[in-house]
Amino acid sequence: MIADPRGNTGLRFEKFCNIWDCDLSGKRWGKWEINAKKRKEWFEQFAKIKTGDADLLEEAKERREKLIECFGGLKILFQTKGPFITGIGRGSQDGIGFAWHATLGVPYLPGSSIKGMIRAWAEEWQNMSRDEIDRLFGPKDSRNAGSVIVLDALPTRRVKLQLEVMTPHYREYYTRDEPPADWHSPVPIPFLAVKEGQEFLFGLLPRGESRDDCRKMAEYLTHALKDIGAGAKTAVGYGRFHPKTPSTKGREWLESLSQKQATTPEELVKNSPNYLFDSWTAIGDNELKIAVHAEIKRIYEDLGIWDNPPTKTQRKVVQEYREWVPR
Repeated sequence: MIADPRGNTGLRFEKFCNIWDCDLSGKRWGKWEINAKKRKEWFEQFAKIKTGDADLLEEAKERREKLIECFGGLKILFQTKGPFITGIGRGSQDGIGFAWHATLGVPYLPGSSIKGMIRAWAEEWQNMSRDEIDRLFGPKDSRNAGSVIVLDALPTRRVKLQLEVMTPHYREYYTRDEPPADWHSPVPIPFLAVKEGQEFLFGLLPRGESRDDCRKMAEYLTHALKDIGAGAKTAVGYGRFHPKTPSTKGREWLESLSQKQATTPEELVKNSPNYLFDSWTAIGDNELKIAVHAEIKRIYEDLGIWDNPPTKTQRKVVQEYREWVPR
């Protein structure tokens, strides 16, 4: 049932969670708990599949783009640069929480969270005037919601998830008001995250005639997603996005190759350098080969490993790319 690509994956996750057990012995009699192994197995089922219905997502994307166009707003495509966590800590059947879109059944980022992230970036990372912050976002403790409407960020394609684990060391400190101590045992807690390379459509609408503010907000959004990230655990690097680059011949070739391996171009570049290099070497069309080379180089640079490859294999492959001279 979970592996079925049709229907609402989020609904299956929220309503068919059957991992709770009732303890009927000793002092814990009648207490409902989730076994850590069962929770991990439950999450793994969703981490193995792509969530969402491709046709529904395409339809939602078209409707969202038309809405933005009608109101003179801005649409921006971003791609996850690493794992992205949304909705952790919400009340949920699994005890961890995850933000599923109610009708599309895919992970999403609420507009209110996006607006809060941009405001935090503007207030704490930039020397922005109070007047501008109040105009864009609205004054605090006021019914004025600012000059720009921020829409929910929705995925444009089926979304791949992955299993992550956090390991708090001082559970008693957080749950029983005890002081943190070295004798407390770490407790691994699995949770779901959106995988790297997933595409999301962000939308901004002007409130009234504030189109200049819309453009400003789009610029701030790009910086905020890059600098501080969205969702949870951003302090340790989760939730970073980068703008989706316009499609090129090189990008299309890479996407086609990565689809055969059930992965993304970014993961292919990072995890299968030899396979990618052999495939690229076999390209006969010189113009296409140049375009693919440029795209591979761009991805390596985005990943921060073009100048300093971390592994022996990547060092060898990157050196080959560097020394290649187009005919």
